[in-house]
Amino acid sequence: MEKPKKLKSARGVRGMITVAEIRQAVENASELDWASITSPSREASVAAARAIAMYLGRQLLVGDEWSYRTLAKMVGRRDHTTAINACHAIDAASPRAVPQGLIKAAESLGVNWRTFVPLHEITRWEYRQRSRAR
Repeated sequence: MEKPKKLKSARGVRGMITVAEIRQAVENASELDWASITSPSREASVAAARAIAMYLGRQLLVGDEWSYRTLAKMVGRRDHTTAINACHAIDAASPRAVPQGLIKAAESLGVNWRTFVPLHEITRWEYRQRSRAR
């Protein structure tokens, strides 16, 4: 029997995961190619994959350059409100309603999705981390 791999905390891997890794994880979890994820389609499966990519980007990519606008551009959108709505919709979901694609993508990245920081706390957490590093 295969031993389950140990997943890391999201806080422990912030900044060590790249956009390419997130892209690959979302493609594998949603079984869609990146071209269809970044297409203007409003199909539910495509929109969900797009939202998962933006949410993972917001949770796992570090730096001031990863604004909502940048995350929206990552998935082929022009408006930052797309990223805001997608991230907050996933963040507001109860643990039972978390999209399965998010769970699969996070696990393929080696991250425990239960350790994601609620988005309204990310800036406070980053501030504390930066002040500790000084």
